[in-house]
Amino acid sequence: MPDLRRVAVVIILPSSKAAPMASPFAKASPDSPDVPDVPSRICEKCAAAMTHLSDLQPIVGSAAMRIFRCYTCNHVVSEER
Repeated sequence: MPDLRRVAVVIILPSSKAAPMASPFAKASPDSPDVPDVPSRICEKCAAAMTHLSDLQPIVGSAAMRIFRCYTCNHVVSEER
């Protein structure tokens, strides 16, 4: 008797409302006129430029936070906004 296996295939079509996700490594040219001011920071461990990951909204009793990561040494820092 042959070994038969069933495979379910689900096809998810993109919604017209959904925006495509941007790659975290995609960078726009800094001299481009339509690029907003991106926060910057220098890593304390290796002195390389850190990448701004996100801004966290304030929660009751705490301040808003800004998260940075250094892709050179993998150091992550959060600072109050």
